[in-house]
Amino acid sequence: FCLISNFFLIFSCFSNEKIFKSLENQKWLLGPDALGEPYTWFEAAEFVLNNPGAERSWRSGTKPNIFCDLIYTAEWGRIWSMGFFYNLDTLFVRDVLVPNFDENDFVLIPFWWGAEFLKGKINLLLKHAKKPENFFFLANSLADAKMLNEEIGVQAFGVSHNAFIDTDVFYPKEEPKLYDAIYLGCCRSQKRLELGKNIFSESIVVTHAPEGLSNLDVLPKKTIISPPIESFANTISQAHCGVIFSSNEGGCYASTEYLLCGIPVVSTHSLGGRDAYYDDVTAIVVNSDPDEISKAVQAIKDRRIDPFEIRNRAISVSDKMLNTLAYDILQPIFTRYQDPWGLNPREFVNRKIKDSQNKFSKGRTIFQPEGGKYNSLRKIIQAQRLTNPKKIQSSTKLIKKIKLIEAKS
Repeated sequence: FCLISNFFLIFSCFSNEKIFKSLENQKWLLGPDALGEPYTWFEAAEFVLNNPGAERSWRSGTKPNIFCDLIYTAEWGRIWSMGFFYNLDTLFVRDVLVPNFDENDFVLIPFWWGAEFLKGKINLLLKHAKKPENFFFLANSLADAKMLNEEIGVQAFGVSHNAFIDTDVFYPKEEPKLYDAIYLGCCRSQKRLELGKNIFSESIVVTHAPEGLSNLDVLPKKTIISPPIESFANTISQAHCGVIFSSNEGGCYASTEYLLCGIPVVSTHSLGGRDAYYDDVTAIVVNSDPDEISKAVQAIKDRRIDPFEIRNRAISVSDKMLNTLAYDILQPIFTRYQDPWGLNPREFVNRKIKDSQNKFSKGRTIFQPEGGKYNSLRKIIQAQRLTNPKKIQSSTKLIKKIKLIEAKS
């Protein structure tokens, strides 16, 4: 995970002293990651705002810096987006970070939600970017990418964040079929789990969040578990199909994880791009009606599709997306810099994904910039404190500085 994207979790409301102090006290930990050890966003923001130019310390040599707002988590076997868009309206990201990307910095921004939801954020980014042509938007579907290209004129491509899912974690297992359907995810109201109330027999819910469990009360026959990542594939393989009912989301990791584990999908019609992985063999898409859903579950159960055919179809979709990333986005950059890493773009993408999954980059870095004298913000801060042992600045002074910058913007 690159130096820059470690800042993307800074919350808004910087000018609210009460909230700011509260967040400082919480010490919102982001590490361990490319910084070498855990640190807090408050410490990072404090240092950079007090040391103009420090945010440019990632630059060295003649290679391009390719930043990607993605993070691998061993807890779920997924590559997560760290919320660049959701924090774009904060002072630090908008006014300090974005304008400091220059002609040698290339920023790949994956979408968490559908593109329609993010149009305003994209316009805000382009307004503050010094080199807007160096920002590439990775939409979860070709339809979303086309809409952004036509309506906003940005460089958008159909590269779902699901293309980065760890296929070694999500893999078909030889397990007895114990459940008609499985739902993998949280249980919040927007997931509309009540639409599964007519599924004929046992269903299983694998949840990673305690909130919203009361939404499961409408499911008559259910098993609720929270297994370790090592047994996710085994649990998914015990179901005849995976279900997903939200109407507006994003790429929806669970939907593709079902397919990678060799079970088909029953989904409602939706916005956001999860259907980029669907075809007539591996998925049935229906209206938001419990009876239609239960019939679809039975119908897809009766198909008895080869699990590896389902998996291979999903991998084929991911492969096309990763080729788009490699050859449509990265190839021109590699050509401009005369193949800076001695790899073709697809080899570069494959290596970075695998490095991240194997934690060679501490499990968080997808596209790591070339190191400088101090290759982590932690080391920069430590070096600064060696030369200036006084506390950098109190939070009160920092808040005043933030307010001054806000007043000028």
